[in-house]
This record gives sequence, structure tokens and C-alpha cells, in this order.
Amino acid sequence: DERETLVIMRPDGTEILRRQGERDRVDFSDIPRAQVRGTIMSHNHPSGTSFSIQDVQTAIEHQVLETRVITADAVYIMRIPDWVEWDDVKDLIRDKFREFTRDDVQRSNLEGLDLEELAQTRMHRVWIEVAEIRSWQYERIP
Repeated sequence: DERETLVIMRPDGTEILRRQGERDRVDFSDIPRAQVRGTIMSHNHPSGTSFSIQDVQTAIEHQVLETRVITADAVYIMRIPDWVEWDDVKDLIRDKFREFTRDDVQRSNLEGLDLEELAQTRMHRVWIEVAEIRSWQYERIP
């Protein structure tokens, strides 16, 4: 689909919410956080990329049990401990994003690699490092 669809379900698979949004976001701000806490949040990314920074911030702030992104090529799964606060990790995440962006620009300039292709995997590379540093569970399933 060209638009994101969000599904929030309980760990037993019972669907709580299904909502379609725009190409790069789904608004569910009308749903109380307490209703989302401890759930599995799953949505597609028409862009084909892993989690956005906003996806992870939302997962942390809502204390979801597990968050998933589904693309045409893979499923990305992340479990972040419910005690994690956004303020404790936002600088690390943003620093890693900037670091990988700089690296991609350098690789593009030096090796002639396509910057758009590098951008497709950037967030996946960011989450691998952040998950390792913070001991989160993160995986990509082709």
C-alpha cells in the first residue's frame, strides 16, 4: 500500500485498533496511552525502510511491548524495555543517525555509491548499533 496502516494488538493477537494514514505517518493521538501500553504496534513502511526515529520515540513514550515495521522485503522487529525514557536515548539515536548520514555521504563521494540506496538501509544500521549499545532486541527478518 502507498499509505501507512497501523495495527495495534494485544500480545494474544486481539486487534485493538486498525487505522490508515498518510504515506509516512498514522495519527492515533486520540487513543489513550494506557490503552496502547504493553501492546504490539505494527505498521507498514511504503518507503521500504526500517523504523523512523519518530516510530521509536512513539514506541518508547507509549511503552509498547513490541513494535514492527513491515516492508515489501522484510519485517523489522524491536523490543525496548518499558523503563526506557526517550530523553535518555534521543541524543544517542540522533548522533548515530548523523554519523551514518555523514558516512553515507562520504561513501557516495569516495566510492561512487548511490546516496539514495545508502539511505534505504541507514535506519537499519542505526538501529543495529543503538540496540547493541542499549541491549534492546532488534532484528530484520527477510
